[in-house]
Amino acid sequence: MIRLFTKAALALLAITALVGCSNPKVDDAHLILSPQEQIIAEKGVLNPDAGEVDVVEQVAAGRAVLGNVYGAAVRPNGNPAAARMVSEVFDVGDADWRSVGVIPNSGLVLNAKYRKYDAAERFGVTFGPDNAIPGCKCGDVIKGLKDPFDCPLFGRACTPQKPIGPCMVSSEGSCQAYYKYHRFRPQVPSELGDE
Repeated sequence: MIRLFTKAALALLAITALVGCSNPKVDDAHLILSPQEQIIAEKGVLNPDAGEVDVVEQVAAGRAVLGNVYGAAVRPNGNPAAARMVSEVFDVGDADWRSVGVIPNSGLVLNAKYRKYDAAERFGVTFGPDNAIPGCKCGDVIKGLKDPFDCPLFGRACTPQKPIGPCMVSSEGSCQAYYKYHRFRPQVPSELGDE
């Protein structure tokens, strides 16, 4: 069976998984493919929503595993030729992640043989500290310490049309997703005045 879903179908799957529906119906929300795309999809190469569908199915099944949903294109051991090329040019090194800070051994840096091609070194470019944006809670959101609703800028000064932090800049950022799909903070019983 080919499972290519629109975002509406994925939302339906997510909602049914969260409320415990064991057999959601999404047949009316599937993606219509051209004949060429249908052939590619049948071979298992094209499924842009495969990762999202897998996550929704895992939620519905009450499990959490790391897997490869692109088996037709990605081998279990990756691409050995590409891995060799990357390891020939780069070494693992510390990386400075916007709004998070430096994480040891989380990035790639040009090794000694290729360092002469490093534009920052070659042209003397220096990078200053990550300038924290007053009020922006992206670092805490990225680390899972806060929800986007906990940021005083969220939905007010910071929107997809005028993003301030990295979580709102990316179309895949957590703040932008919250803005699109959870526009208003869900009220909890204490906010409703219930005991």
